[in-house]
Amino acid sequence: MEMLSRMLPGARLTFFLNEAEQTRQETKEKLHKEHPEMNERELNLKMLEMLTGDKIPEKAWELVRKK
Repeated sequence: MEMLSRMLPGARLTFFLNEAEQTRQETKEKLHKEHPEMNERELNLKMLEMLTGDKIPEKAWELVRKK
């Protein structure tokens, strides 16, 4: 925390954005291992569902499956 407090605001933002991207990639890889049958689009919807806990991704999921 001390290191972060000494960083310039832009560097701190970059650090957190990089951490968020790394977490997103790791989550996507884990989902891909759990659901190898899903394509990229389906994985993105699954991640959205995980993050929001909302029913909107389920509705979008049905639209994707119909295609």
